[in-house]
Amino acid sequence: MRTDDQSRQLFDAWAQTYADDVDSIGGPLTGYTRSLYTAAALIPLKSEQLRVLDIGIGTGGFADLLYQRGAHITGVDFSPVMLEKCAELHPEFELHQSRFLPLPFEDDRFDVVISSFTFHEVPPRLRQQALQEVARVLKLGGMFSMLDI
Repeated sequence: MRTDDQSRQLFDAWAQTYADDVDSIGGPLTGYTRSLYTAAALIPLKSEQLRVLDIGIGTGGFADLLYQRGAHITGVDFSPVMLEKCAELHPEFELHQSRFLPLPFEDDRFDVVISSFTFHEVPPRLRQQALQEVARVLKLGGMFSMLDI
């Protein structure tokens, strides 16, 4: 498993081409975009604007599918360069530099929490704690959608 610094350097270096690369890279990312569309379609968005948190927002591809359906998007990523690219592509998103632990939000803030291909970066010993953090910021009756390899 990579260290935090190694992961940050990898994603900082990949930020400019990430959105174009993920479907063409193959291996565990084969079908990446199709899986995002499938997951987004399964998330029911009500008539009122739902607050969605995307953990590991990257360049914002998954979150954008929900934004296009009327959701308010807040995103976190530990890569400042990914966040810069996301802000360039999606200036309407509220973005924060953060990891899974701790999430910089008050309890019960979000109707939906999403995370795509991020959880595997959480060290195994911290995964239960990371899921507890998701539960903390998710409103009662909210939905959590996680895609990963």
